[in-house]
Amino acid sequence: MNSGILIYGYNKSDTEMLHEAINNQLNTSLFIKSANGKEDETIQTILDSGDENKYKDETTKIIMFVNIDDTNIQKILQRFPVDVERPIFCGLTEHNISWPFTTLKNHLLEEKRYWQQQKNQSS
Repeated sequence: MNSGILIYGYNKSDTEMLHEAINNQLNTSLFIKSANGKEDETIQTILDSGDENKYKDETTKIIMFVNIDDTNIQKILQRFPVDVERPIFCGLTEHNISWPFTTLKNHLLEEKRYWQQQKNQSS
């Protein structure tokens, strides 16, 4: 599988800017797929689909790394553009590839709430 990102919750101009910034950081050309409008499809189906991407600003923003090594993920995280809202980051796994995107989104939001509660309790 090629390297790329699955994106959700960004409008077209922010997506294009993120795509260009990440490609420049890594000095490569990653594919980009949007999960907007495909929330009921599995991650695998979205990744296998053609280039018909839809973009829409959403409250929840997600970027999934697909076949990107840890060193390059760290580069992306450290140099994420400051003028774009930071998403929930995740990676493609053998488990979540078969999930509907909605399941992934709900799982990530639940994890985010959990870690926020942990942070608040330790403050």
